[in-house]
Parts: sequence; structure tokens; C-alpha cells
Amino acid sequence: MNNRVLAISGAVVLMSTITACGNTTKTSNAPVPPFVTIGTIMPPGAPMNIFSSSFIVRPGMDIMPLAVSHNSSNLGAFYPALASHWQVSNKGRTVTVWLRSNARWSNGKPVTAADVVTTMACSYAVGIMQADGLGTARVLGPKEVQLTLAPGITSNTFLLDVLTTDIVPRSVFGSLLPANIWNIIHTAQYAGSNAGLKAKAQTAASELTKLGTTIASFAPAHDVASGPFVIQSVNPGEMIMRKNPYFFAAQNVPVNEVIVRNYTGSQEVWNYAISGQVDELTGNLPVNIYNQAKKTPGNVFYKVPAYTMTALAFNEHTYPYNLTAVRQAMAYIINRQAVQHVANPISASASRWTDGMVDAATQQWLTPSEIRALNPYTVNYAKATSLLQSAGFHKVGSQWMLPNGKPWTATLTTVSSFSSWMAMAESVRSTMDRFGVPTKVVGMTFAQELLAQAQGTLPLSFWIDGQGPNPYFAYNRIYGKPDGYVIKNGKLVRNAAGNPSGGNWIDFPTTVQVPGYGTVNPGQLTQQLNQTTTTSTIQRDTRILAKVTNEYVPQITMWNVAQTGWVNTKHFTDYPLKNRALMVATEGYYPPVGIWMMLHYIRPVS
Repeated sequence: MNNRVLAISGAVVLMSTITACGNTTKTSNAPVPPFVTIGTIMPPGAPMNIFSSSFIVRPGMDIMPLAVSHNSSNLGAFYPALASHWQVSNKGRTVTVWLRSNARWSNGKPVTAADVVTTMACSYAVGIMQADGLGTARVLGPKEVQLTLAPGITSNTFLLDVLTTDIVPRSVFGSLLPANIWNIIHTAQYAGSNAGLKAKAQTAASELTKLGTTIASFAPAHDVASGPFVIQSVNPGEMIMRKNPYFFAAQNVPVNEVIVRNYTGSQEVWNYAISGQVDELTGNLPVNIYNQAKKTPGNVFYKVPAYTMTALAFNEHTYPYNLTAVRQAMAYIINRQAVQHVANPISASASRWTDGMVDAATQQWLTPSEIRALNPYTVNYAKATSLLQSAGFHKVGSQWMLPNGKPWTATLTTVSSFSSWMAMAESVRSTMDRFGVPTKVVGMTFAQELLAQAQGTLPLSFWIDGQGPNPYFAYNRIYGKPDGYVIKNGKLVRNAAGNPSGGNWIDFPTTVQVPGYGTVNPGQLTQQLNQTTTTSTIQRDTRILAKVTNEYVPQITMWNVAQTGWVNTKHFTDYPLKNRALMVATEGYYPPVGIWMMLHYIRPVS
């Protein structure tokens, strides 16, 4: 078993260098055409604010983090971005970052440590860095900043959380913060028993909540960028971005303009792929569209290793999906291999084990004997029938009836613009209908689904999880915020289901019984994965959570995702398609073309 766990101790310096990875250059005098890509564009007027729920800025294009993660099981592997290097000390509790000497904003002003501290304060107020356990951020020099975990907090992902934070300019966001912001933060972090200090902490926490709302609703007048491009204009059809001459790696950026074409559904992506109108796009294609796109001159197909899954998720606050027998029965009647073959034949593989992790991570973290002990939920209508009957269900004719005698019907919510998800939903609906549970499919936008899930109004819906080979990220998608667990002022608390603002839409039992381990709390175990650096403890907790997920089925994993897409070589070449470290995807994401160019990929055709 190959376990790669980030255990930080002592002083460690992590550095990489940006090198020229290609040797194709443009030698003609013809102007370089705009680089054309695709992306879902928020409505014009959406704020250029990364803290907004509908931000229009583009991470990796106009807004940059301190570093870009390799998205691998090595949580300490990064490409430097605004940071030139960093040092980890105090057993991983302190991260000191040095910014590039030539990192500047698009207005020509330097990116400074004060910008980083402002970013961290804003991020804390909106709840991001608060959940990540940040204690304080201090300016040590114009280009040097130190970030420290809050007292009593341990986090294996602190370095990752800090370095991958997208930095915003103090000149734009600084005025939103009160002068005593860090005093407020430190007051809110009090976790002792003194009644007076607890009252002050509650008052400070309320102040931060109000401040977070103000920050999230802020709409800057224009884009102040630190990345290779700056947003110039946006309309419903496209976004125009111009080269940022002050970008620290501007010499590596071969174009003066990027055009981001909008799309709202799969059909538009397919048309772009077939026509060859864009230089790069991502998207899952059905077989017939894939075969057509292969014939387009210049098109090169790529398939990026990914660590994400698509799953059918249950809201256990909703009857009858709070019954383990119901969830297990559905796992027995749904043919995952058939669903994947119909809905996503090119860029996915059917999930072999419903244990909360992608198959590659399961094979990495569990032993062969532990894997054999997992229930594969091979299609078995007889077992499904027995489970339901044991829970008091019965059939009248071909229709399953609930224990109270009422018909069992189901509503399955999916994203209407995701063709593979629609096909998946229809396949599941057909199976449910045949089994005797009349089911209807309701489509909505991805944003609407996420909002409805968070509000707890969807009994059955699809969910993207897995999020990498690290088990903490995988199980945090189930037993973390979607199950109501959040970190507040350094403590793990759980929001109750049924509260639209609480975010608890899975509502898994607080504790369950696991043979050999007794009573366990999956939410606490998940957080413990992020707090211990002991490999044996991580292995044990991962083993338990895999057993819990496989036995109690909070979700049915349909398929493991591979990110697929196309590049077109008519105008540009030297794409990083063979750089596996750069191209590995997590949650359907891999670095955008701005990061590619930062690393000296993409050259105009001579």
C-alpha cells in the first residue's frame, strides 16, 4: 500500500522554478491571434470579487494564488505563483511566505505582504480561513508574511489552504475592514470557559458574520489583476481579457487577448469541439460527438487523470431515505456499470466500491483484504426486495408501498445542462420505475442545485465528491459541511438539518456502529484526518470511514471522473498535455491556460 501523507516537522523550504518547457516560437511577423477558450460566464454586473457567490473573476487568469497545487496526494507539491518560496515551521503550525520581487498588480503597484494579510482577514470574515483554522497573519516585511494556525488547532492542510488562497489587492478591499480586524478575530477565537470572555467572543463572532456579508456583496469598480490577464469587458456571449503587462511572467505570455466564450449547456460545448472554433475547451462528449470532433483539423483530444466522482446522494432528513435499508436497496438495483456506459462512456469508469473514495484512492489506502470486505453492491433485486420487506415495505401489484401504506414515489434532481448527468438521471429513473418506484426527473442549473442542496430541499440529487486521493478531502465532502459539520472559532460544531442556512443536507446519523470499532462519529473522524500526522491513525480512520460509507450508503458512487477536453493546434502549439503533474485534475479542475502560460507552455504556431 502506497501511502503518501504530508507530515510537516521542523523547518522545510518548498521551492520550484518556472522553466521554459517548450521550444516552439513564432518567427513570422503576422499578429498573434487571440487565444479562445470557453467558460460559464456569470451575468454582466456580477462582481469582480472572489468572495462573492457569483464572482466573475477567473482564478489562474486574472486572479492568482500564492502557489498552484499539483493536485496530487503529495499535499506539499506546488508551482510557485505570487510567492517565490515559503518555509514551514513549528510542526506545521507556521507558514512564512516570501512574495516574488517582481509580483505586481495590473495598475503597476507591487503585490505586498499587506495584500496577503488583507486577503486572509477578508477570507476569515466570510468563513473560509476560519474553517481552515487560521489564527493570525502578520506582515514581517514588504514582501514577507507569516501565517499561523489558531491555538489548539491542528491541520494537515494548512500549508495547502494558505498557499492556494487567491490574493486580492489591499487597495481595493482594505477599506472594507475595520482597523482592529485582527483584534476582532482574536477575540472571536477564545475557546475557554470564562463567561465574560465567552460573551465577548460571541459579540466578535457576530461582528465577523456581518462583515463577511458586506465583503461578499462588495462589487469593485474594475478588475485589478495579479495574473497574466485583466478583464476588459463582459457580455452574455463572451468575456474579453487583455494581457497584463505587469504580470511577473509576462515574457511567457504569447497573446495579447483571451476570449472566453460563454456556454450554458453541453450542446454548445459539442458545437465548439466539432467546429474547431476554440483553441481549448473542457467537457465530456458522447461517443458520436467525440468521433465527429476527432475529424476536425487541428483537434487533439486529452484525458486528464482525475480524483473526483459523481454520486447519487441521499438527504437523510427526508423520509424514507433516512432508512439504511432503503439506501442499500437502491444500491442493489442500480447497475452502475450500465449507467456509466450509457451516460459517460468516454471520460468515466464505473465505480467499483461505494466507499466514499475514488477507486484509485481506495486501492492506495486500503489493503487487498479490506477491499475484498467491501460490499460491491452487485445488482441483486432479491436482496433489495428482502431489505425493503424487512423495513416494513410491501408491494401492491407492481408498486412499492411505504410502511404507512402510501405509495413510494421519488423525485430525482439533476443539472439539466450536464448531458451526462441527465442521461444518468434518466437511467436511474428507468431502473426505479421497473423496480416499482415511480420516479420523475427534475432538471435545474448547477447553481440552483447547489443552493437547493444546501437548503436541504432535495431528497435525491447528484453530487461531485472524491476531491483527490487524500482521504480527508474525500470524506469531508460527505461528513463535512454537507453533513452540517463546520469549524467555528477553532471548534467542530454541527448545524442541525432543516435549517435552510445551516447547510446540512445529508443529515447522516451523528454516530453509527462499526463492527470491530464500536460507536463512531464520522464527522469527528473526518476532522481527525486533517489533524493527525500519525500515518497509522490516518490509515485506521480511513478504514473506518470506508466501512461506514460502504455499509450505511450516504451516497451511491456512480463513476470515477476523468477530465477530458480538446486543444486545437491551428494557431497554437506546445500544450502541456504530457505534463502529468500539471494536468492532474481534482474536482474536475486543472490549472487554466493562464497557469499553462505562466509555466511557459503554449506557443504561437510559426
